[in-house]
Amino acid sequence: MNSAEPTAVIPGAATNDNVGVVYVRSAKRPPLFSDDECDAVIAWAKGRRFVKRGYSQKNEVPKRDQDRKGGKQILIDSRISDERIAWFVRKVEEITFDLNKKIWRFDITGLGTIVILRYDEGDGFPQHVDLAPPYGDHKIGVFIQLSPPEAYEGGVLEYGIAPAGKAPRRRGAVLAFPAWVPHHVTPVRSGTRYAAACFALGPSFR
Repeated sequence: MNSAEPTAVIPGAATNDNVGVVYVRSAKRPPLFSDDECDAVIAWAKGRRFVKRGYSQKNEVPKRDQDRKGGKQILIDSRISDERIAWFVRKVEEITFDLNKKIWRFDITGLGTIVILRYDEGDGFPQHVDLAPPYGDHKIGVFIQLSPPEAYEGGVLEYGIAPAGKAPRRRGAVLAFPAWVPHHVTPVRSGTRYAAACFALGPSFR
């Protein structure tokens, strides 16, 4: 894998060399996942049953967002032996550990469950952070764009504050940031968006 590209600092966060940095794959460089690889992940997921994605902390979701559909998901067991998707688990793990080594150098011990996400019309997800009880072991969030940008409208992953950044819509692009960074997905207006997400795990920050 080519070297990582730290491209932004979250306003208000610590700004030393290893903390508060967001990684975004540059549009000037090839995506980390090819079109064929993205097609393979989506095809594998379409052959399985998606389940409704809910909010883990409903009481903390703003009232205006409580009725927003959260999309659907499939969980991939990290021990899966089906080579049609096992290669994807290995590649995501390799990318995540490589990014951490080059950027944050957090103490991470493994990769959590990879989730394939499907957002249909009206689906989105409200603002939240992923470093919250009972998920004190979340260190880095990694997000992968699987759908081509023309396949849907809306469904923008926005992260950070004042102003919020926008995840790249380029197919195969990767976005990664520390688990304390706030983020949300705007509602899909038409079409369907597929993406993948996972977390690097490790001991609680101290």
